[in-house]
Amino acid sequence: MSAEARRRWAALVLLLPSPAALAHVSALPHDGLLAGLLHYLGAPQWPLGAAVLGLLAAQRGRDAVAWSVLALPAALAAGALLSGVVAAWPPAGAAAVGMTLLLGMLVALAVPLPAVAAPLLALPVGVLQGIGVQAAAHGDGGPIMAALGIALGGQLVVTAVAMLASAGVAWRWQSVAVRALGSWIAAIGLLTLAARLAGYG
Repeated sequence: MSAEARRRWAALVLLLPSPAALAHVSALPHDGLLAGLLHYLGAPQWPLGAAVLGLLAAQRGRDAVAWSVLALPAALAAGALLSGVVAAWPPAGAAAVGMTLLLGMLVALAVPLPAVAAPLLALPVGVLQGIGVQAAAHGDGGPIMAALGIALGGQLVVTAVAMLASAGVAWRWQSVAVRALGSWIAAIGLLTLAARLAGYG
């Protein structure tokens, strides 16, 4: 493995935040652009969903990446604003985790989807995540700047991961590494979804 390749994969791993390091989300501010950004990055399930979308887009090519990095933040902002109508809707978080599980499986299996599939899948992922993040942060919906902060957080993660992964899918071993990351994220999604569903029971 070249030094450049090692740096790329190290950066990718650093983008996946540790639950222990980000456990104190309740201490974050509750309005404004920075609040939205920190609330998005402050719980692992949200950036993991954006990261696996970036992996899927990278597998599908440059057009998929270009449209996904636009579709996800737009959907996140829409979902965050929609949370004022469906505030504290518990299934939104579970559904968002379910989408992360689905995307992880698609990446791991390298399912031959058309390029348009990635940005189309970004829409429900973003809306569900936006509802979940905003409801967790504010309960009754938040200001527009917070919604833009949530969108910015998603765009930063999906763009960085897609660019890193795109640089690697041309090499066979790195393509396998992308699939392995997808399976790892799918496993985390499955465990998180099971925990959420158990909490509802």
